Amino acid sequence: MVIRLMIQLCYGDYTDVGKCCLKIAEIYLKEKCEDHALRCYEHSLVILKSIEACDDYAWSVYQGLDECLIRLKRHQEAITCLNKALALA
Repeated sequence: MVIRLMIQLCYGDYTDVGKCCLKIAEIYLKEKCEDHALRCYEHSLVILKSIEACDDYAWSVYQGLDECLIRLKRHQEAITCLNKALALA
């Protein structure tokens, strides 16, 4: 609860920061910097969940996480992300 309030104070009720992290992650993934992309996707998901704006962009985040984890050969985690993305569809 405290962390959620802190994030809301930092980011407000806007999804812009979460969307920016998502876009940065996509750029890192295109540049084959999977470790950086993974951190940005995770950061995006934390922000979007904490401000309850996750439903609109979570599918994109989970899909990106899935691709990133596959490239990093972390297949079990990739399957989990893909299942979460499919549950939102």
